Order: sequence, then structure tokens, then C-alpha cells
Amino acid sequence: MYIGLLGVITLEIIIVARYWTWLWGAAVIGSYLVVFPFVMLYPRVQVIFGIVDPSWWVGVYWMVEDTLCMRVGDVCGRCVCLGFT
Repeated sequence: MYIGLLGVITLEIIIVARYWTWLWGAAVIGSYLVVFPFVMLYPRVQVIFGIVDPSWWVGVYWMVEDTLCMRVGDVCGRCVCLGFT
């Protein structure tokens, strides 16, 4: 969800921006280059160092996903990201 939100906001800024500079372009590309390794490696580093036990999360997704609050929040979040407000 974070990566999708990052993409939507970046595309909105690209559309609105009048002037592009090399620094601004580097910041856009850098934001994507930084977020992917963090999202992919951070959970693995936690497991390697024993900070988080993956067995804690077994079944949590299904308990949260089955609630009405989660589904309404998901739909509202997608509508806000797409501009249906």
C-alpha cells in the first residue's frame, strides 16, 4: 500500500510540476530506489537477528482482513488515492 501511495503522489507531482530539474528527477528516482530494498530487506533482517518471530503473524492477516472495518478502510483508502473524494 505504501509503494502504491508513493507512486500516486509522485505521479500527481509530476503532472502538476512546471519545471523539472536534475535534482528533482534524482529525488524521484531515489525515492523508489530506497523504498524497495527497505520493504524487502527489513523484515528479513528482523528475522535473522531474532527481533521478530514469523510464527507471531500466522493467521493475523485473515483475522484482520475479515473485519468490516478493514474492508471499508481499504475501499476508502483506494478511493482517496485515486481521487474519488
